[in-house]
Amino acid sequence: MMRKAHSVARHNYRKLDLEHQVLLSVHALSVVLCFFPWFSAEPLGVKPFYYNAFFGETFLIGALIFMVSLVVVLLFLDQLMDRNRIQFPVDRNYIFLGISFQQILLAVLAWSVLLRVGAGYYASSSLRFGLALLILAQIVGTVAVYLHIQKSKQKKARSFFQHPKVSSARGGEDSQE
Repeated sequence: MMRKAHSVARHNYRKLDLEHQVLLSVHALSVVLCFFPWFSAEPLGVKPFYYNAFFGETFLIGALIFMVSLVVVLLFLDQLMDRNRIQFPVDRNYIFLGISFQQILLAVLAWSVLLRVGAGYYASSSLRFGLALLILAQIVGTVAVYLHIQKSKQKKARSFFQHPKVSSARGGEDSQE
């Protein structure tokens, strides 16, 4: 049973467009990057410490980034397992684009809060690679979703102007005119 589900998911992952594969990878990476260090500080006379997404002044922002990315991964898993239990009244790509913009905005917000806190309260502080990689990954995901939307608009426009195939009277074969 588990082996069958794994092979179905792998097969469906390969059938996804490149843009959707990138988006799924970006959000899975975002879930992992929430556990990486986002901020380090060295207060005077105290041992240096690190914050990830779930600690410090930005724990609410980090938890929201984590949960939204986890929801996107679960939406893709629903699609990959051929369940399709979750339906949307609008195109999923527009929802993914809005989520991507929101994730970038939240990551930049966390960045600005951590910069302000670091400059105001600690002798030396720095932003760590977890937050920088998160921002970079979300930008890549946003570009991927935008490109997918543009590609689908191009397909719709081309299909509108395509001449429909005409079947001949010889048994339904397409005529070559």
